[in-house]
Amino acid sequence: MKKMIYALTLLFFFIPGVVAYALELSVDNYLYAHTDQTGSTLLGDKYGNTTFHGDAFEHDAEILALSFRAMDGISGERLYIKYPDGSTQDIAVADPFVTLNKTTKSIQIVLEKTTNQESYVEVSTVTVDDASAPEIAVWTFNQDPPSSYGNLPGGSNGGGEDPDVLLIPVSYWYQPTNDEYRISYREPSGISKYELHFTASSGMVYTAEYDFAPTGIHYLTCNGVYYLKFYDSSGKLVAKTKEVTTHRIEAPACRSYTEQESVGRDELNTNVDAENNISWDSPSGAETIEIWKEGEKVGEQDASDSTYENAGPGGYTIIAKDSNGNVLGQSDLNVVDSTGENPNELPGTDCGTCEKLDQLLACPGWDIAMGDLTGAIQDALPPPPNWDEIADKIGAATVDHLADYLGEVPTPPSKEEIEQATQTPMPDVDTSVPEVEQLEPEVPDEYNDGQIIFELDNEPGIEVKPDDSDGFDITEPLSNMDYDEPGKAVIPGDENNNSGGIDHPEQVDTGEAPEPGQIIFELPRPGSAPSPNPTTSTPPIPNTEGGPGAVPGTSEGIVPIPDIN
Repeated sequence: MKKMIYALTLLFFFIPGVVAYALELSVDNYLYAHTDQTGSTLLGDKYGNTTFHGDAFEHDAEILALSFRAMDGISGERLYIKYPDGSTQDIAVADPFVTLNKTTKSIQIVLEKTTNQESYVEVSTVTVDDASAPEIAVWTFNQDPPSSYGNLPGGSNGGGEDPDVLLIPVSYWYQPTNDEYRISYREPSGISKYELHFTASSGMVYTAEYDFAPTGIHYLTCNGVYYLKFYDSSGKLVAKTKEVTTHRIEAPACRSYTEQESVGRDELNTNVDAENNISWDSPSGAETIEIWKEGEKVGEQDASDSTYENAGPGGYTIIAKDSNGNVLGQSDLNVVDSTGENPNELPGTDCGTCEKLDQLLACPGWDIAMGDLTGAIQDALPPPPNWDEIADKIGAATVDHLADYLGEVPTPPSKEEIEQATQTPMPDVDTSVPEVEQLEPEVPDEYNDGQIIFELDNEPGIEVKPDDSDGFDITEPLSNMDYDEPGKAVIPGDENNNSGGIDHPEQVDTGEAPEPGQIIFELPRPGSAPSPNPTTSTPPIPNTEGGPGAVPGTSEGIVPIPDIN
C-alpha cells in the first residue's frame, strides 16, 4: 500500500515553470546544512539522510521543484543539485525557488565552500509528482534544525559532510540496570581519534574528544541527540554515525564514556570466533550465564557451558550469576558480519528499532494516513448479507442433500413387524434332578431308635387364649380389572391400551371440619402415693422332679435330613 499520504488542503501554488493545484503536506523533519569548513557538505535531515527521495518509502515519485527558507553566508560559494547519474544543476543564490531541469526520483543538495565563512542553507518545500496521488504534492519541512545561522558550531545533524565521508549505521538501546543507553556500531579502520557530539534539549552543543581507536561500544548517560565523528591520522573526517536520540534516562549523569573508560564491562574475557561463536571464562561460584542481545534476554544456560554458538550480528552482554541471582561479572561485545553488503553495519540492527519508528512517525501526514487506511478498508468491505435469506437457503439445501450423507429415511414398521422383532420365544427350562431316586440322607444311629420324648408334664403350662376374630380373604389385585398376560408387548395404537374403566376417584364432599371443643383434664391433687400391700407368702417355684431337661448330645455325626420318600 502507498505510504505517502496527501493532505486535504488545496493550494494554488506558483513556482517558476510549475503551475498546478497542489496538496500541502507537513513533514516533521528538516533538510539543511550549517558549516564554516571548506569542501563539500551535503544537506541532511534529522536522521542523517543526505539523499532526498520523492517518495520516502517506495522511491517512485518524481521531484519537480524546491524552495529554500534560508540561504545565508553562501555568497561566493556554490550550491547545486546532484542527480543520480552524476550530473549537476547550479542553484542561484538570489532565487529561493528552483525548478529541476530533468526528471528524477532522488537528488542530493551540495554546498561547496572555498572559504571558512559561516554558511547556512535550509530547504523549505519540495514539490513532487506521484502517480498514485490525485494532485501534485508539496512537502513542507516544519521542524527547526538544531542550529541556526550565527551560532556555530553547527548542530549534530548539520547536513552530510563531504560525500566521501562514510555514514555508519548504529544500534542502541536503554539498559535500566545502569540507567543509561548503550550504542553499538562497526568501528571504521585507520581511526586515530574520534568525537562524541551531543545536543541537549536546550539547544546547547557539547563535544568530547578521544585520542584512541574506537571499539564499537559507547555508553550514553544524558537525554538528547548524539552522534560520533571519526578522523584519520591526518585529521581528516572519514566517517560519522547516524543520530541516536535518548529519552528514557531517569537520573541523567551526563558523563558519557567509552568502553575503554568503563569499569566491569569485560570481566568474563569474551571472544568471538570466525563462525560468530561467543566464548567466555565463567568466574568461580557462577551458577548460570545469561545472554542479552540489544536489551533483550535471548538465552540462559549452565555456567559449565562457556559458549554461545551461532550468535547473530548485534550488540551482546554476557552476565554470570551465582545460585542466589547475584551478578559475579559481565562483558559487553559486538558481533558483526563482514560478509554483509555493508561491512560497517551491524546486520539485523537496521539503524535501530527506535530510529526506524521515529522515521515512520515522521512520515508526512501520518494521521491522514491512518484515516485514509481506515476509509480504504471500509470501502473494500462488502455490505453485510441478508442473514435470513442465507439461513433459508442453508436449511433448504440441508434438507435436499441430507439423503446424500445419511441415506434415505426408512418406512415406519407395522405392528406385526414390531411384534416379530421384539418378541423372543422363551426357552424350555430343564427342571429334572439327575439321580434324585438314589438320594438318601445319612443320619446318626440314635435317630433311628424311635420317638424322642421330652418330660414337660410337670412344668407350668402356657395359657392359650382363643382367637375370637374372624378371618379375612386376600384377593388377587388383578381379579377386578382387565390386564395383559406377562410378556405381552405394549404397541402404540393398540386397542388394548386402556384403563379398563378405572378412573380417578371422585372427590367426596365431607363438609366443613368441626371445631374441637375445650378439653378439661382432671389432674390428681397432691397427696401420698399408694403403696402395695405386703404379703408373707413365698413365690411358687417350678417342680424340679423328673430329672434335668433334655440337652442335645454333642457326638459328631451327619446333620439329619428329612426323608422325602
